[in-house]
Amino acid sequence: MTVQMGKTSKEEIMKDKEEREKRRGSRASWFKFDVGATFLRMLAPAVTEKLPWRQRRVHFGLGEEQKGVCNCTKTGKDCHACKKVKIDEASKSKKIRALASRRGVSISNVFQAIDVSPLYTKVGKKKWKSDNPPPDCWGNVKKDEDGDFLGKCSKCSWNTSCNAGIVIATLSGARIDDLAEFFDETDITDLKKGRNICIIKKGKTFGTISYKVDAGKSFSWKVPDFMIKYIKSNFADLKEITKPATPAETKDAWEGKSRDDDIPECFGEYKKNKKCKKCEYADLCEEESGIEEELEEEEDMEEEEVEEKEAPKKKKKKAAIETEEDEDEEDEEEDEEEEDEEDEEDDEEEDEEEDEDEEDEDEEDEEEDKEEEEEEEEEEEKETEEEEDEEDILKTMNRDSLKKFIKDNELSIKVKTSMNDDDIRNIIKKELEKDDDESSGEEIKKKLKAKANQKNKKKKK
Repeated sequence: MTVQMGKTSKEEIMKDKEEREKRRGSRASWFKFDVGATFLRMLAPAVTEKLPWRQRRVHFGLGEEQKGVCNCTKTGKDCHACKKVKIDEASKSKKIRALASRRGVSISNVFQAIDVSPLYTKVGKKKWKSDNPPPDCWGNVKKDEDGDFLGKCSKCSWNTSCNAGIVIATLSGARIDDLAEFFDETDITDLKKGRNICIIKKGKTFGTISYKVDAGKSFSWKVPDFMIKYIKSNFADLKEITKPATPAETKDAWEGKSRDDDIPECFGEYKKNKKCKKCEYADLCEEESGIEEELEEEEDMEEEEVEEKEAPKKKKKKAAIETEEDEDEEDEEEDEEEEDEEDEEDDEEEDEEEDEDEEDEDEEDEEEDKEEEEEEEEEEEKETEEEEDEEDILKTMNRDSLKKFIKDNELSIKVKTSMNDDDIRNIIKKELEKDDDESSGEEIKKKLKAKANQKNKKKKK
């Protein structure tokens, strides 16, 4: 059956895109805090919510590649990742325990915001001035296919904020508690009467990073109407982002079968370049990229500790062995003394017997010497015969056979046209004599001897 080609529907593509965005939970992107001061405007909650933030319980570093991210289940009791982490925390391996602590549930507070950092200029050590308002076109950024800003957008100081739009930011419970105090003064999320939040990040590597928040009166700012219009039309649903996972989803994430669509493929391979610094996962990625080095260092330290613990045991064993050796030496000395006394008595008897035997031995030695001389003479004659046989074998070879012999035995001889057969034979003999101490020379001579033996057997027959 032939199927006719149709036409792509642009409306359906956009509808499909919106559906996928809903499944992910939000069109907003995760925000990355740079070292130093960042200014955010926290947005109010959805109508159905009472708080501007929602708690998120999440596991990082899942799967074989340690790049998987998955929300925890509602209570954590039926979470596959939590169960596995609990087992790994009791492991004897320091490496496994360290990884387990990183994979444990991480609790953070998620909220929506807009980045207003370009608004401020630093005028003192801890003072900023709001002297750079956003352009009227904020929220309508223009970029090319490669993602580079176009025209005025490329020169605008608000281009990054404009491109990000509404972002999803996270803060720890302690920092949220700090912000809660400012709500006693005013609703800092109010778009007209609220305040921006100054978030100062210190430290770059895991274990050294800390945050400090401030939403004092000096950060009061009325959000422009064009920004309010954009915020209301692009407001996200935090429920989807913080939605607990099912037990099956946590198991798949732990086994690396699924991973958060928003996590880049290069996650955990942080590099100090523009691309990584601009990435919204840069902070987390930088932490994760240093895990392997930290675990290797911890493993080395663990091995050193084991060696230090075993050292005293080895010393005790060595001391015990030395003690046993000393006792053995004392026993040997006593035995030697007894043997010496017995030997003295035996020596006297042996001296008498030796005098009688010496005469007989002299006669036997003379006979043995004669036999050895005769054997040596026979061997020399045999060697001479073998050498003659080797020469006879070479003499039976023609020029082509000699060349083949040189090639087969990998001899470093070059046969020239000016050389006759005898010249080639002489060079072969010299080469074999030169390589006599080497294994190759010995093997070639054995072959020649074998051929000579075969020849002699034929003659005898």
